[in-house]
Amino acid sequence: MLGVASLIIIISVKNGLEAELKDRVLSTVSHAVITTEQDKIDSDFDYKRFEKLDNVLEIHKEISDEVIIQGPKSISVTKLVGINPNNYPDFDLIKASIGSKNFSYLEQGSYEVSIGEVLAHQLNITVGDKVRIIAPSNVRHTMFGSVPVSRLFTVNSIYYVGTNDAQDGIILANIDDVRKLIGFPKNKVTGFRVWLSDPYKVDEFENKVMDVLVGNNNLKDNQESHSYVVKDWREVKGEFFKSVAFEKMMSSLMLGLIIIVAVFNMMSSLVMVVTSKMSEIAILRTLGMTRRNIVSVFIIEGCISGIVGTILGGILGITLLFNLDQLLSLIGVRLYLSSSGAGIPFDINVMQVAIVMLSTVFFSILITIYPSYRASRINPVEFLRYE
Repeated sequence: MLGVASLIIIISVKNGLEAELKDRVLSTVSHAVITTEQDKIDSDFDYKRFEKLDNVLEIHKEISDEVIIQGPKSISVTKLVGINPNNYPDFDLIKASIGSKNFSYLEQGSYEVSIGEVLAHQLNITVGDKVRIIAPSNVRHTMFGSVPVSRLFTVNSIYYVGTNDAQDGIILANIDDVRKLIGFPKNKVTGFRVWLSDPYKVDEFENKVMDVLVGNNNLKDNQESHSYVVKDWREVKGEFFKSVAFEKMMSSLMLGLIIIVAVFNMMSSLVMVVTSKMSEIAILRTLGMTRRNIVSVFIIEGCISGIVGTILGGILGITLLFNLDQLLSLIGVRLYLSSSGAGIPFDINVMQVAIVMLSTVFFSILITIYPSYRASRINPVEFLRYE
């Protein structure tokens, strides 16, 4: 019961935390970007045909580049992303943190930016301050040598999506302002950013995009059709989420050992029952009980222990999950790990709970075979000789 309850709680909390990490960390990283190998694609590229694909939420053009941002006392390297604030999706965590009103101020010619809270703290800047953004990719040749283009921008707003690394943040500005800063051609963009409902299914999206591109008759005859690529979040955050998945697997494995230990304890208790009931089993054998009946008795005993313990463990685990925050608050611990501030996030996966419970019942039945077989092999003559 305790093993099953612990495993259900840990797996569900891990699922919830993984979902929170996916939302927060990937909010500053493009789920996928349709572009070319040179990161330069026509701005009038027909991306609308991909919006109807499964798992696709929104697709919008953007211009992005690695830049240097300089504050009053510090300097940092980050990614500048130029967007159109008028059609930027409302469900995006950065826009939700900034607010639609402030977001609309990122209009053309305003030269305003929105930056992450961690980066703002590192640069010691706040809303209304001026920052200098330097574009190393756009170099002007002067009589003093090659000089990267730079410009002062005003901090429009500061957002926070739950990540504590300044390198995880991006700077948002109007797409035309970014185009002028980095000297990007007017008819080009760096790519079309794609928001997916499930970023983990990005492989399926990439395959469908390439199928559409290859199947397009206009592109078949175009030598540049093969230069289109789909870049996704795994290039930036792939290793991080691999480590999260590995840690989740190892935690589940270690907690699964609790169930294994409980199962072997149950087997040892059944063996002790057989040992202490030798005489009773011998008497039942002399009264006509067959070996199959003896085996059935101990298998039923093991099944009852396994099934009842598993059901109680499932009920206990699910009940504790829905009251986890209240239980922690009773001992003075309050954790606000979800983006909504509701406490510890969890996600009950019915399939995972079913696998835990069914595997526990299976092992509970499996370990009854040896004690049952041992009980059925008792010779009544040997144990009743001195009775």
